[in-house]
Amino acid sequence: MTQAIDTTTPTGRLVFAVLAAVAEMERTLIADRVREGMAHARRQGKAIGHPRVTDRPGFPERWARVAAELAAGRLSQRQAGRRLRVGQGTVARLLRAAPQGEPPPGGPG
Repeated sequence: MTQAIDTTTPTGRLVFAVLAAVAEMERTLIADRVREGMAHARRQGKAIGHPRVTDRPGFPERWARVAAELAAGRLSQRQAGRRLRVGQGTVARLLRAAPQGEPPPGGPG
């Protein structure tokens, strides 16, 4: 992007096309390396991706208190999400997955 390549000439278009092909190849190689690295980590039993919200320290206890307030009608799902520092969709998923008073799915307890 910082090189002054004159794409109005045949030579400039050729240089541009060659550089574009090299960039595409490099991008593909990087993607392949990342996929192979993730597959290697999985084979070693390592977790891939973000840790689950329910695995955060102290989350089951906080969820139990918030779920009780939700059931009593003293808290909206949006307020519960803010209190737990999760999205409203996560609160809805946890409510569907676990009856009130029980620890959330995936959490210790």
